[in-house]
Amino acid sequence: MSVRYKFKSEANFNQINFNGMEISVEDVKKEIFRQRKLGKSENIDLMISNTNTGEKYLEDSTLIPKNSSLTIIRVPKITTNNNNRNYFNKNNQESQNHSQKLQQIENNSDLTKMNATEEEKIMAMMMQSTADYKNFLYSQNQNSKPPSGYICRKCHISGHFIRNCPFNITKTQRFDPKVRKENKKMTGIPMSMRNFQQPQPEVLKIDVKIFEIPQNLCCSLCKDIYRKPVKTPCCGITFCHECVVKALIESDEYDCPKCQQKYIFPSELQNDEKMKMEIEKIKMEGNKFAVVSV
Repeated sequence: MSVRYKFKSEANFNQINFNGMEISVEDVKKEIFRQRKLGKSENIDLMISNTNTGEKYLEDSTLIPKNSSLTIIRVPKITTNNNNRNYFNKNNQESQNHSQKLQQIENNSDLTKMNATEEEKIMAMMMQSTADYKNFLYSQNQNSKPPSGYICRKCHISGHFIRNCPFNITKTQRFDPKVRKENKKMTGIPMSMRNFQQPQPEVLKIDVKIFEIPQNLCCSLCKDIYRKPVKTPCCGITFCHECVVKALIESDEYDCPKCQQKYIFPSELQNDEKMKMEIEKIKMEGNKFAVVSV
């Protein structure tokens, strides 16, 4: 016989085999600890419930019938051991005694005559050195005087807290520069001491008189110098390869952009080697630039 179980976060069931028609909750827990290698059961406990009905098995002596489907939830184990309670009570008592002893040491003004160990004397000295700066001293009375080493960061004068500073400005008061000068933050070089220089920039520009593109080297479609010049087989006019191919494709029947002859396919275009050599020569000889001031 067997029962199925799974943890709440799992999707698949595992199986526990046993002899008989029923199995106790305690035996189920022991088997789960053994199968899943959960270690010792001193700190955690398992809450078992029926997956189908939602019934919770709270007592370890409860019997679970065979072929049941169980859902397991891990929970912290609740211990009622008197030894643990006595241990915590003992620690609390020791902490209270230690606190009372530290309070007595702190209130002792002469540490040389104090009946305590060297470590306790050092601790008392450290506690007394910071006793004036405890939080409760600042919140007892708003008009109380601060410690001797306290200096107001607004007027840089000792003897009062910053909330009681005479230079505090309220809604009914106005700042009087004759009483106290406020320190102004530096924001950079004054405008009156700045010396702005605005040099005339120089940029590279093409001198049109030195370099002008001849009209016979310009494509009639893009109005620019030929790029990969080709000729049409119909009229022999030179165009840029990209320009004429685009014009042929965009036309209805592959019409020539010059003579309008139909069915001029891009594969029939011929390279214009003479024009190509002439363009290269012009580029090498006439590509001159001049520096012109703006």
